[in-house]
Amino acid sequence: MIDEKVKIKCTKCAQVFRERANRIREGFQTNCAHCNRLITFDGNSDDRNIRKALMAAKEVRLAVEAERKARARGTDGTADASSGPGSQPVLARLTPSLFQKADRGVLAAPEAIACDRSS
Repeated sequence: MIDEKVKIKCTKCAQVFRERANRIREGFQTNCAHCNRLITFDGNSDDRNIRKALMAAKEVRLAVEAERKARARGTDGTADASSGPGSQPVLARLTPSLFQKADRGVLAAPEAIACDRSS
């Protein structure tokens, strides 16, 4: 199961809070959980944290949809080590740059690292 929440960094108080990726879209508004500032998600925003949260939410939505399609075809999106080189989970195939950046410690607060809840 993929964690469907994205971390968002508030521009005012610099605290991080989480919101469901399905809700974060162009024009969506939410309040910061810490300082109650209204945050409007716009792809043309000058705030880098808002743009990152929008991109991360889109990647998570695509990964969740791909996992659902894989399950509908009869596979669960995971494979064991003996399955060969193309046996990465669906999420890892869709967002390799996200995982590579996370391994290097490049991603700052609004990263969306989806975790496998079963392990």
